[in-house]
Amino acid sequence: MGPALLQDWTQFAGPTMFGVAIKLLPLIPLPQNPAFNLVLSNVPGPQNQLYFLGCEVEAMYPLGPILAGSGLNITVMSLNDELDIGIISCPHLLPDLTDLADGFETALKELLECATATR
Repeated sequence: MGPALLQDWTQFAGPTMFGVAIKLLPLIPLPQNPAFNLVLSNVPGPQNQLYFLGCEVEAMYPLGPILAGSGLNITVMSLNDELDIGIISCPHLLPDLTDLADGFETALKELLECATATR
């Protein structure tokens, strides 16, 4: 077993398991009033510079699923030492994401100030 076995396995297993999950998810009965209404995830992005048709990829804005009963999905993905944030919502529960998206910069600055103040 070579040292790259785990990396090779994750490259195969990730997309395979994701494909199976996407097919099974609609078949799983979920409660109509779940205990949560927000799905928040962090997806580590590629470590190397990406190119598409010879052009440098400068940002990757991810989209996550809206599960039954949840109203908001926020997914964060890294690329080139920066974070890109994808926001998607159920239009019936949260029709306009503009105010939420506009508040991200202020909220992240506040978080950074709190983190540096506690050091």
